[in-house]
Amino acid sequence: MKNLIILLGLISCFSIHAQDFAKDSTETRWNMFKYDVGNMFKGVGYSYTKPLHWQGKQWCHFGAMVGVTGLIYLADDNTSKFIRNNKEGVPQVIRDYGEIHGSPANNYIATSGVYAVGLITKNEKLRRTGVLLISSATSAGLLQQVLKSVVGRARPLAELGKDTFDPFNSSRNVHSFPSGHALLAFTNAYAIGKQFKNS
Repeated sequence: MKNLIILLGLISCFSIHAQDFAKDSTETRWNMFKYDVGNMFKGVGYSYTKPLHWQGKQWCHFGAMVGVTGLIYLADDNTSKFIRNNKEGVPQVIRDYGEIHGSPANNYIATSGVYAVGLITKNEKLRRTGVLLISSATSAGLLQQVLKSVVGRARPLAELGKDTFDPFNSSRNVHSFPSGHALLAFTNAYAIGKQFKNS
């Protein structure tokens, strides 16, 4: 029930703030859907081939991201212990929020809902946002699943330390990096920010 309320709230916010409303489109919804599904697949492919065309600036950003991740990694045991030791001081609703609403299943329900409202109302802006949300989540999700298996980093709850790696182990205890919840949060924020202007 909570997910339905959040989904309806998101959809109503998107409907209120969407620009380029194209309700009078003569194109059929079926043709729009076929076109959009094709764009979803193209978007996933584009995301994987884009690094082949990176220039100096993009490689500098990538290098900076790797460097910052390395610095954060140095303090990972301390931050992990601090967060786990102070867990009980955080209200349960906040602790549950990321787990519940950041799960891939709930993410796809919300993003598909955005797309469905755009398709039903023939709102091009919502359709494009839905396509971008779905394709970016799919692209990031596939990459994340492969990397989790290849990296094989132990989860903090396994209490094996930050330097424990066991690549290609099927146990969830060694599938902590990269975080799927964090990837979905960033891809959703980027997709929504790209489609809607600040007002």
